[in-house]
Amino acid sequence: MVHICFVFEYCDWRKYWRAFRRRLLLKVEHMSEISKPNNPLDQASKSGSVMVSSTSCARVEPGLAIVSRLLAREFGSIDRAATRRRASLPAWRVKRAIDYIDAHLSEQLSLSDIAQSAGLSRMHFAAQFRAATGMRPHEFLLRRRVERAQTLLMRPRLTSLDVALSTGFRSQAHFTTVFKRLVGETPARWRADARGNS
Repeated sequence: MVHICFVFEYCDWRKYWRAFRRRLLLKVEHMSEISKPNNPLDQASKSGSVMVSSTSCARVEPGLAIVSRLLAREFGSIDRAATRRRASLPAWRVKRAIDYIDAHLSEQLSLSDIAQSAGLSRMHFAAQFRAATGMRPHEFLLRRRVERAQTLLMRPRLTSLDVALSTGFRSQAHFTTVFKRLVGETPARWRADARGNS
């Protein structure tokens, strides 16, 4: 005998079950691959020996396992990419966040600061920003800092340390690591190549 434990109290689900079964009867018949003969839950539900254990126990009607699998298949196949596209950040909020990032590049920015500038919570903003731009907010911030660093590296009077500190990096080593990862070469080599080309 198979027992299924529920956390909630017993309710009169039989009237809902009968109405629902009438609507799905044809669909369940066509879903023969859901009910496999070697599945013990399906065998138990067909024989009527599945019991619901809670404060009070009730006999589960045959076919409940089939219907629950059908519901899981129907509602589990939501197009998540379409949901993400719909849940992306509106253009005006993206612009507000980017403007805030650009204005405060030399400071230590946190996700909370950027999210607050857009008027959203941290987690909500992070998910929507990634859906809108294709990048996490921190990755976007690093790319903006490197772009600003490239313009500052064109000035001959600034050292790499000055550029690193003025673009919000905490150390020259961190700046060099991020710059090399995003651009493909170190700041010194990039500066020498850029001066040679101009």
